[in-house]
Amino acid sequence: MSFESTRVKELLQDYAPEKGNLMAVLRKLQKECGNHLSDETLKEVAKTTGIPLNRLYGFVSFYTMLSTEPKGRHIIRVCKDGPCNFAGGWATAELLEKELDIEIGETTEDGRFTLEHTACLGTCTAAPAIMIDDEIHANVSPEKLGEILKKYK
Repeated sequence: MSFESTRVKELLQDYAPEKGNLMAVLRKLQKECGNHLSDETLKEVAKTTGIPLNRLYGFVSFYTMLSTEPKGRHIIRVCKDGPCNFAGGWATAELLEKELDIEIGETTEDGRFTLEHTACLGTCTAAPAIMIDDEIHANVSPEKLGEILKKYK
């Protein structure tokens, strides 16, 4: 049995279908498996849980927080919805693209950051906002952006 198979089985011990916690378990697996869910991981999940593989792929492809494609160690999500855009979210995205030398949807060459757009982060009164990994940063200004990124480098 491979390390990945063993690790998937360990993490799936927390899976309880009656509690509807598939998202939480898949996010945990994704984090453990290099910020993506490989074909091998999803096959092991299907085998262990009895969930058909095509349903798992459907679930993973529906939610933007899950991915079958490798991503950077830190995922930066820039809110693209109205309040953030009106408050300068587009400028924040442009600054991040320049600072990281990548465009939205790309990963830095060193594999440290992936830059993505996301839907509302729920901090409309403190726009613009970004999310790095699971941490939301609100009222992002050009001055604050440099300080925020330092924490993740």
